[in-house]
Amino acid sequence: MNEVPLVPRSRSLQKTLSFVHNPIPVFYEYMEDYGDNYYIYLGGLKKCLVTANPKMIRHILQKNHKNYIKSEIQTDILAQYIGNGLLTSDGDYWLRQRRLIQPGFHKERIKSLVSLIQDVVDAQLEDLEANRGQTLDLYPKMMEIAFRIIGNALFSNSATQDELNIIEHAIYTVQQFIVKRVRQPFMQPIYWLNGDLKKYKKIAENIDDVVLGIIQARKKLDEQPDDLLGMLINTRYEDDGQPMTEKQLLWESNILFVAGHETSANALSWMLYLLAKHPEAADTLRAEIKAQLGDSSLDFDVLMKMPYLNAIIMETLRMYPPAWIMDRISKEDDEVDGVPIPKDMLIIALVYHAHYKKEDWDEPEKFKPERFIDQRNHPAYFAFGAGPRMCIGNNFAMLEMQIFLVQFYRKFDVALTDETDATIKALITLKPENGMKLKLI
Repeated sequence: MNEVPLVPRSRSLQKTLSFVHNPIPVFYEYMEDYGDNYYIYLGGLKKCLVTANPKMIRHILQKNHKNYIKSEIQTDILAQYIGNGLLTSDGDYWLRQRRLIQPGFHKERIKSLVSLIQDVVDAQLEDLEANRGQTLDLYPKMMEIAFRIIGNALFSNSATQDELNIIEHAIYTVQQFIVKRVRQPFMQPIYWLNGDLKKYKKIAENIDDVVLGIIQARKKLDEQPDDLLGMLINTRYEDDGQPMTEKQLLWESNILFVAGHETSANALSWMLYLLAKHPEAADTLRAEIKAQLGDSSLDFDVLMKMPYLNAIIMETLRMYPPAWIMDRISKEDDEVDGVPIPKDMLIIALVYHAHYKKEDWDEPEKFKPERFIDQRNHPAYFAFGAGPRMCIGNNFAMLEMQIFLVQFYRKFDVALTDETDATIKALITLKPENGMKLKLI
């Protein structure tokens, strides 16, 4: 057995403010001193095992996944605000929901959403035409596009603009508070005393009120539109043939908004930044679009088989993974390559750091899409997770990014400027801290 080093509690406390602001360099600092696996006291209080070792991460998420459950960060804290859906549940209930919903996200089912997604992208890109030649912050635009895509794919035309605005604002506001709760657990009594817990729960209830109203109206229709909500309403459990309750439909709809909104917006922003930084890659992409599609309409099967387009997406998600950090709790004692994992241990898996390990990646600091043309299933790649809890919406996410990149580079290009700032802000996802200012060409 290898002894796992412990970061002194005093050092963890000294780093609290830095950790809350940006934990990524703090984790790197600990890795330099203690290696890939070490214990820390999260927020100075809770002892947990941190790992950036790809083999251990895959063991926890995939090879011995039955020994690991989600932590209270998701099954309790996050669930308080968005409900008990796929992202926040565990055990038998999660498995039943996964089996029910999974078929709706298979590639054959996602095909029908191409036009819904493209309609949003084309309309949003049309609005950008007036800004051609200008330097502008594209991050808010990517947020708007990603939100409109998931809103359109989920609800078609069932939600008004005002309703979508309420949902978007509430999700953003609540997320900021959730991050504070997770990174500063010692502040829980303060949040209770100053009324923040009640305040942000009320904001989350605004989402529930809007989404539940849409669900109730949709259930009265004789025939459901061909969108994600229609799929959720029409699907039935195999064991008893029953549909989901309204509360379950609400929870799963909330999950789709939360999981499919900011993650996509961040990814699109980082893609534009990387292609602006590497114009030769943008030229290669345009050449592939011309060769594979020309001026013809988008075709799902063609999009899936465009090697460089998909390599750009995968490489961007390697460098800026949407779920940059994951957590699990061990149900029983375990061991990986001589590293002990005690029972009831909270494990923090550093996906971002695993994606940059020189032992596993050739020049990991460099943007090299071609690395994913010949090897699609890299063992140290966790952009969508791994194992049975891999992101259920990975096909949908790939499709919206494919459609956006093709349609964007048919019309525009982007270039770096003196105002471009690629500083990362690590919240639940990795967002550009100061927006994404690029010149639109």
